[in-house]
Amino acid sequence: MKFRRSIFLVIILLVVLAWFTKPGLEDFHKFYEDELRTDTPPLIDLSDRFLYTSVTVSYFSIARLNPGEEKKAITGRKDEYLGLFGRFWKL
Repeated sequence: MKFRRSIFLVIILLVVLAWFTKPGLEDFHKFYEDELRTDTPPLIDLSDRFLYTSVTVSYFSIARLNPGEEKKAITGRKDEYLGLFGRFWKL
């Protein structure tokens, strides 16, 4: 019985710790500071969940598809990050 109770307590402590240390958009900007200084900054989509933060970074470049036309944005790669316990991990 003590083993079950201690496991339950550890799970509850991890959930509370994850909730209090969930990083936000400003934390992601600090983490991703070097990549934001490019000539065309990426589009950052932050999804705030209950225990974690999910971030999708979409890169794009600006180019002319045909001569004489306006410049258009062309999407590139997408990176996904998971924010948990005050840190971000690339998925």
